[in-house]
Amino acid sequence: MNADEAAAALALGLGAERILFVTDVPGVFHDGLLVRSISAERAETMVARGVFEGGIVPKLLAAASAARNGVPATIGETAVVA
Repeated sequence: MNADEAAAALALGLGAERILFVTDVPGVFHDGLLVRSISAERAETMVARGVFEGGIVPKLLAAASAARNGVPATIGETAVVA
């Protein structure tokens, strides 16, 4: 299990108010621009299409799962919303 997946599962299990995924970049970038907000559905679709790669993939999927289940999620400055 990935640490991001574990963190999302823990946040859901504890009924956390929100979850923040910490990373060494300001947030999620697409086409060289910082994404301020992305829906869980769009994030999952873009991951499936191979738009994102590397360490951001498990963060996006975990954040999408959290958001879909009622826990607001952010990756740096990027909000992942249901």
